Amino acid sequence: MRSCLCFSFQVSAWLMLVLAIWAWPDAGRAQDQPLTYGVVESTSFTFGDSAGTVGGFAGTVMERLAEIMEIEVRQRVFLDIGTAMAALEASEIAFLAGVPRPTGPDVVFSTAVAESQLRLFVRDDRLQDRDFTQPRGKRLGVITPFPDTDLPEILSGNTVVVVPSLEVLLTRLLTGDLDGVVLPEHLKLSLTYAARIDHRIGAVGSQLRTVELGIALGPTHSDLLSALNSAITILDKGGELLDLRRRHFFVDVGAYEPKEVLKVGVSTFPPYNVVEEDGSFTGFSVETLRDIAALAGVEVEFVELTLDEWAAGPAEGTYDMVTQVAINPERRTRMDFTAPIERAPASIFVPSGQESGITGLNDLMGLRVGVQAVNSARRILERDGRFDLAIYETDHEDLLRALLAGEVDAIVYPTNAMQDAARSLGVLNQIVAIDPPALFTERAIALRFGLGAVRERLNAIIPGYLASADYFALRAQWFQPPPFWTDQRLTLTFQIATITLAFILGVVGWVLYRSHLADARRRVASELIDHIPLGLVLISPDGRIMYTNSDARARVVDGDRVLARGRAYREAIRELIENGVIRLGGRTKEGMLDYMTSDGLEDGFRDEYQFQTGSTVVRTTRRLKGGETLLMRQDITEERLRLEQIQVLNTSLEEQILQAKAANDDLRAFAYATSHDLKSPTNTALMLLDALKEELGADVGQIERTLASQLQQTIERMQELIDDVLVYTNVVGTTSAGEPVELNELAAMCIADLQADITAAGARIEVGDLPCVRANPAHMRQLLANLVSNAVKFRAPGRPPVITISSVDALDGFVGFSVSDNGIGIPEEYQEKIFQMFQRLNPEREYYGTGLGLAICHRIALNLGGRISVSSQLDKGATFTVILKGERNDRALDAH
Repeated sequence: MRSCLCFSFQVSAWLMLVLAIWAWPDAGRAQDQPLTYGVVESTSFTFGDSAGTVGGFAGTVMERLAEIMEIEVRQRVFLDIGTAMAALEASEIAFLAGVPRPTGPDVVFSTAVAESQLRLFVRDDRLQDRDFTQPRGKRLGVITPFPDTDLPEILSGNTVVVVPSLEVLLTRLLTGDLDGVVLPEHLKLSLTYAARIDHRIGAVGSQLRTVELGIALGPTHSDLLSALNSAITILDKGGELLDLRRRHFFVDVGAYEPKEVLKVGVSTFPPYNVVEEDGSFTGFSVETLRDIAALAGVEVEFVELTLDEWAAGPAEGTYDMVTQVAINPERRTRMDFTAPIERAPASIFVPSGQESGITGLNDLMGLRVGVQAVNSARRILERDGRFDLAIYETDHEDLLRALLAGEVDAIVYPTNAMQDAARSLGVLNQIVAIDPPALFTERAIALRFGLGAVRERLNAIIPGYLASADYFALRAQWFQPPPFWTDQRLTLTFQIATITLAFILGVVGWVLYRSHLADARRRVASELIDHIPLGLVLISPDGRIMYTNSDARARVVDGDRVLARGRAYREAIRELIENGVIRLGGRTKEGMLDYMTSDGLEDGFRDEYQFQTGSTVVRTTRRLKGGETLLMRQDITEERLRLEQIQVLNTSLEEQILQAKAANDDLRAFAYATSHDLKSPTNTALMLLDALKEELGADVGQIERTLASQLQQTIERMQELIDDVLVYTNVVGTTSAGEPVELNELAAMCIADLQADITAAGARIEVGDLPCVRANPAHMRQLLANLVSNAVKFRAPGRPPVITISSVDALDGFVGFSVSDNGIGIPEEYQEKIFQMFQRLNPEREYYGTGLGLAICHRIALNLGGRISVSSQLDKGATFTVILKGERNDRALDAH
């Protein structure tokens, strides 16, 4: 009996212990169901997606905090903060995320996750209005008040208009229904930047107060506050919270009005960005931005950046812009972009001889692939996840060296930049770029947030600049010249569409998905799309017109009726063809109708056609995820006329070049014939003078002998001058490829020819390993002989001549050599003139010559696609450097 009582007592004790643990409030609250948290669209700036979830700052922060706290949560969306707070106080939700600090007695508030500044905003055309320094009698709008509804003092003395929706608030401001609005800065920045109207609205005066945003907890979940604050600390210390603030405009984006001079960051990235040894900046991207900024009236200065500074992107307090970078989703969260400047290719590069079997990215699986850390190719290949990547933090030249050293099997990098690096290192023939390119990225000028007005000024210039002769000349200077009529040129005028394409698709999708929301929100989207400067037509999956903007309707007579919503698109096109609005372009009416309503609705279709008015239009088709078809139409009439004018000018220029060449040939022939004809009379004059001296014999007096000697010297100098003119006219215009010439052998011949003068002057000549060139041997012998002869002739009194002939470094595809002496030197002011015809710097009695020797050298160098230059100091000698097209010989390669 006693044992039974004990057993009963033990069972009872265990049951009581279990019940106590189950009932204990802090015993790790069993989470049978996920805890619900709320977000408010108008205050957290959150947008829904197709799955019904909401992202944005509030939702993202709450989801990450839940992960750290190891609790399961689900989301509930509220349209206004009053309803959300009531749900929190009634314990319908556990948390309310991303809201200002509440004042309710039963609500606790976490550590702040962000701060925003309350400010007064007005339209850009009223920013200088002094009435807004202390506004009185104005209509000022606010969104549905926060729980701490301390209205700022600036609202007193004005009519306060409470609006439940942020979108409607900004719309009423833009239409003039409100004079100003008071709201947190991050809300204004987020929505206006997404709609690309951030330059239309600006802040006046200083901040009104600071608004702290955090997580509110209901009365039944206040025990989670400590764990929640710990999770916020973890998120903050890891830097993730700061990154989320930056993405959602919770950081200072700088002045609303641009500075007088904007700093443009440049990091070395040839041929796009080049920093010269003297600290100056050039390159394709630098010169493009310099031109666009000048046309837009934006003053800029360039500053050099490290690779880390460049990767961080422009921001307030560092620098304002970057010349050109690839556009990707991650960068869009950190910086603003202008319209795209170019669509840049990135290629697969492999060592020469190893390109077999590699045609695209799929062929790189199983190979070691090198990429640079801050390049877009890395992000694309990492997201793909199929490749074995070797990531290089240093510059692209190290990436190239790794490929040649066998550290990686292939590299993926922007085509032009890698080819430029290989060319500068002299290894272009050791790598192969796989064609076609593996990737294409759009590159644009990047700006820090807050420079919307500057962005729009640049965007106004970019489309016209990209179609200009200056831009194509710049591309020809830094890259290989493109064909005159390319796919890129045809679509240049369509570039403005790419500025807003992502926004258009997003807004159209947003309008379709959220069609059940208030009419005011739909009007905002419609107004924004209606102001896009290209025609838009949205067609439903069953072929009916869903939407047209004002630009599309304005281009056809009675456009509101012809392109009416709900009408069959095929019937609208049939009417336009029947009325002659759309030209047939050689097709039948039925053929044109089928073409525009079948092929013309395929995804990616692009073509051009003409209206009856003569205007030319490019039309592009995009298929949306929901099956709808978006038609985008851009008028390129003016651009086409401009390109035709450029083509006419090019043709005229080619004709002028041919005429100039013909005139040059005629002059050369005349000069040669004249010089040749003068040769015979001088020879005859010398013969007659010899005959006269022989006839007179010993009866000639001293005066007569002196006169005869001077006459003979004059005729001989005239002969030398005629000989030099003949040589000069013989080399003018000579462009034949010639034959291989070993300069060491040629130098030996020249020294032998001039041996008598060399011995008489006591000169010493030193000859190094010289390159091989392809040229006319006689012309090269003439060039080298003239340089050596001058070095011997223009020697300094009392100083034996020392002449050195040696090779010099030259760019890939060129060779060079120099002739140096220790003679009298050439004054700096005359160094540019000595290569002109008949230029003499010294009296003839001291240094005899015709003044044509260096002009002949200059002409020979030009004929071989090269140049000759001089560096000299007076009384210290001179060095003549000759650079010619050609290949180094084996001796020169071994020496270098």
